[in-house]
Amino acid sequence: MLPSSRPSSSYGRVDPSRLDPETGLPSAPNGREVNQELIALFNRLLAFDDDDLVLEARAHVEACTGQEMLDFIEKDTVAYIITCMGECGQRVSLQTTCCSALANICTNSDRLQGVAVSGGVVGLVLNAMRDYLGNSDLQYHALDVLASLAASNSRARDELCSGSGVQTILQTMRHHAKNPDIQFAGACTLAGCTMNSPQNVASLLSSNGIKTLVDCFRNATIQEAKPGANTDDWKPVSQWSALALKNIARCHQVITPEVLNKTDFGRYGECLKVDELKWQLLMDCKRIHAALED
Repeated sequence: MLPSSRPSSSYGRVDPSRLDPETGLPSAPNGREVNQELIALFNRLLAFDDDDLVLEARAHVEACTGQEMLDFIEKDTVAYIITCMGECGQRVSLQTTCCSALANICTNSDRLQGVAVSGGVVGLVLNAMRDYLGNSDLQYHALDVLASLAASNSRARDELCSGSGVQTILQTMRHHAKNPDIQFAGACTLAGCTMNSPQNVASLLSSNGIKTLVDCFRNATIQEAKPGANTDDWKPVSQWSALALKNIARCHQVITPEVLNKTDFGRYGECLKVDELKWQLLMDCKRIHAALED
């Protein structure tokens, strides 16, 4: 298990006396009395990882408390998940299901993304990834959370690309290079992080992220070309890794044609698409710099 220092959640630490002796989970976020049926629904979500349970919980809260209370209860639910992650870091199954629940919530509600990010979810998810590098199930759901946040939350993107966040994502992609789900989620996360952000592109460049993305693209196209291969598994990987690379190439503040030309894309006889991709990226980069000089 890799060493890590866990950030303190803005929701505070849980009094051990409030942990349920049977489940080891907090009984309610921050000691507030919340709707117990909602907590029961969330505990089922933790146990069964069912998208429909998220919708059931939302419908239940609307019916019991009215629309005006929905935000408060929803935020409590996010706080509860964050509390569980912070207090139960040694339980990989709980970390995994918390990540799965957060991915569902963040995908379905942009409003709650801000609540999750403010609660320290990026740091908690990255810690879980470092602690359980070999667990493919956790890594996929963790990257699923980060991909949702990177797509639409600028604060999460900046947090991911500062410190060791990028290195953690790249380490996971390298460790699970043959897992299409992890490669897809990782490529989506990096595509989101590199969108119109010179600072984040520079961070990725300094972490040798271009090589990891090219390896991801190369492997995906090789897998797609295999006889009898299920292209549905790998085609999205090649598409999103190419998108991340295009975002990098188009970042004229950081990437010049000279920088891109010196980047070691490698030459793979079994995968000509890598050389084609390099040519396309160079052309994009040269066109942008030529337009800037005019």
